[in-house]
Amino acid sequence: MTRKQSGHVLSRQRTMHLWLPMTILTCSLALASCDDNENDPVDTATDDTATGSDSATGSDSTEIDTNSDTDSNTGVVAKPATGVLVITTDYQTGAYSTVSLNGATVRKDVDFIHSDAVCHVDNVTGTPFILQRLGADAVDVLNPTNFAIAKEFSVEPSSNPHDIELITADKAYVTRFGTPLILIVNPTTGAHTGTVDLSALADADGIPEISGMVNMKGKLYVTVSRLNRDNGWEPVGDSYIVFIDAATGKVEGNVKVQGTNIVGQPEWSEALNKFVISQVGSYGTLNDGGVQLLDPATNTLGAFVITEATLGGSLNKVVCATETKCFAIIGVAGGSGSNTHLVEFNPQIGTVTGTLAAGAGWVYGDIVLNDDNTELWLADRTAAASGLRIFNVATSEEKTTAPINVGLPPSDICFTR
Repeated sequence: MTRKQSGHVLSRQRTMHLWLPMTILTCSLALASCDDNENDPVDTATDDTATGSDSATGSDSTEIDTNSDTDSNTGVVAKPATGVLVITTDYQTGAYSTVSLNGATVRKDVDFIHSDAVCHVDNVTGTPFILQRLGADAVDVLNPTNFAIAKEFSVEPSSNPHDIELITADKAYVTRFGTPLILIVNPTTGAHTGTVDLSALADADGIPEISGMVNMKGKLYVTVSRLNRDNGWEPVGDSYIVFIDAATGKVEGNVKVQGTNIVGQPEWSEALNKFVISQVGSYGTLNDGGVQLLDPATNTLGAFVITEATLGGSLNKVVCATETKCFAIIGVAGGSGSNTHLVEFNPQIGTVTGTLAAGAGWVYGDIVLNDDNTELWLADRTAAASGLRIFNVATSEEKTTAPINVGLPPSDICFTR
């Protein structure tokens, strides 16, 4: 498997690519080049041509140091954020870049990867991973110091890896969208050491569509959407959050969500002390999706705190910064398809409280909160002006004067540690 791939079929989920009408997808492909933008608010002159060749990639150690603080999800403090890892793509070529926390230093195109990929950084060890999805079907382990690819291992052809959770230095789980089996691997060697079978939740096509995953105090919370891949990826019946003992791999149970088609992974909110579970249902239909909160103390879900109908669009991702302030990327019907908006809502009263940004086309790829929930980072793929945008959570006002140019348009954001 080579690191640079092109011309592949995009994977179905974590964001939104395949459901889009062709007119929208074609528009999305008309993206800015990776040349420096003279209006870029940051200085990239020293680092933007780095490709990873400045390090001896082949000699990078893949040993994972687990002698560190544990993540707040497991009861103790995680490593603080040190920077930002950004996955970039024009749907033909993929790459990744790094950005300093203040946005002032950008290292573009650290290396080239599959054009459909997502990142994951382990909060405990600081180990960065890149999941190269459908058509590449591999996991890259990055050196946390220079971000060169230190190890790459296959997770089986056509398996479409979507998420990874590190449990110990020699054990990690990988969810795969194209198979009913969650893979257990040794992330240091890449060896496959077992599987967790969720085929009991599969629909008629034999695949339950396993996507996002979070480890909370030794329990894995895994999203199972159950979609009909033979009928436009429409939801089939119920969708679930499955509970798995991380030490043994034993499936302990599940809870049915109120809607269907869970988007992404369960998003932990320190402010709410709950997981945020976003459900889109059928894209373009606003009467079948919304946001629920999952209490890990009881493994129970409340009713929708807000619906897609109230939000005014199809859900893509939601993060919650305070008890009264959450942010969502939504798809809103437009003249030639769907546009994306970044909106703010109050989960206590279930009302939209503002629109921070409105993109023309499906251009908003990801949102993440920084460690202290004071900043919201947005991946904006707008043609000729793509990059990262930063918003002040308290005021909901944009801090960046122009998008931070990261090379190819950004699709996924992870804080490094």
